[in-house]
Amino acid sequence: MKDILHLNMYLITNLLTVYTVFKFFKIFFDEEKYRKYKISGYLLYYIITTSVYLFCHNSLLTLVANIICMFVITNLYKSSLSKKCIAVALVYGVSMLVECIVVLIGIFLKWGNMEITGLIVSRIILLIIVQILHTNTFIQKEILIPKIQWISIIVFPCGTVLLFLLLDKGDFSNNLLLPSVMILLFFNILVFYIFDKLNSEYIKSIDEKIRTNKKELEARYYMQERNVFYNQLLIAQDTGEKVKMIQHDIKGHVFALRKILENNDVQEALNYLKRIDDSSKNKDDFVNTGNTVISSILNYFIKNALSKGISVDYSIKIPEEISIESFDISRILINVLQNSIEAIEKCANDKYLDIKMKYDKNILYIMVKNTYNSTITEIDGNLLTTKKDKRNHGIGIQSIKNSVDKYDGAMEYTCDDKYFKTYIMLYLK
Repeated sequence: MKDILHLNMYLITNLLTVYTVFKFFKIFFDEEKYRKYKISGYLLYYIITTSVYLFCHNSLLTLVANIICMFVITNLYKSSLSKKCIAVALVYGVSMLVECIVVLIGIFLKWGNMEITGLIVSRIILLIIVQILHTNTFIQKEILIPKIQWISIIVFPCGTVLLFLLLDKGDFSNNLLLPSVMILLFFNILVFYIFDKLNSEYIKSIDEKIRTNKKELEARYYMQERNVFYNQLLIAQDTGEKVKMIQHDIKGHVFALRKILENNDVQEALNYLKRIDDSSKNKDDFVNTGNTVISSILNYFIKNALSKGISVDYSIKIPEEISIESFDISRILINVLQNSIEAIEKCANDKYLDIKMKYDKNILYIMVKNTYNSTITEIDGNLLTTKKDKRNHGIGIQSIKNSVDKYDGAMEYTCDDKYFKTYIMLYLK
């Protein structure tokens, strides 16, 4: 009767072992290679290891069968051979360590049925460890897990171990013990499955929200870009009209200048020429680098900042042609300047923006300094962010980083009590 009980317990706990291995590999490997064969693979793992145990009655063969099956299972996942070997070694290493600790505890507590009790308790503890590791991956991804879920994945299996130890100490028949263990283990697996399912759905909803927000940000970026070039078109159109007016009046200007010079009034002639030059300029044409893309973006954001009551200083020293793609410099400048102006708008009084660009020895330097009035709430790498919507903010920052990395550049942020500064350096050919 004892052999039958032990056999049934092994069949149940081996099922739990297979589930634990599945959970562990889910942590260790990122992507499944043959998703449709996953269920079949783990089912064969259970059948083979159980068959070896039942018909061979040899612990060493059972150990070898488990290791071989686990290694075969790793081929369902995309990974290197070394990582697969490490995964299998870790599973068995942790499993053997847990079993040794459980045996020592059993000897100390003088369990009645060491073999059966140790088998079940060690498997449940191993499942708890793997579940905690699995949950930790959510924390690393900054996914919040409700406290009730944390409590359930720890308290429920621990309670199961305690109940089983009470069953082992009590005077229970084998007929009662087996179904009790089956029910307890079933509910443990059910709790972990529900936990994983809930978190999986939660992650899907977050990913969907991120995708939606990313599309909104891309649309917003497109609108900003459109506004930038529309603004530059208006500047060019207005400047062109003023030039036409000067051309139309050129005879009159030449006559006036001749009369002034005939009177030897050189200073008045210079002043007259300056007035002609000023009349041809557009009040919104703040920057004229010769680079249409950069000039357009800077003019748009300087005009935008001034319209919001922001004091603006700028120093732009770059050549007409620099070897950077228009898309990349647009993405960098639009995101940085947009973030700066949004931060300045939160200031009650002191609103200031300073833009500096310099090109020297094939290196483009960009510095944007702005006042800000927010409490720093998070450190994300080198970035100090004050935005409540950190995920959307992260998308914009990552967009800048992608372009900076493309040119082997660097980006840094510094701040004091008053100013927030963004430094960008790009290596151009």
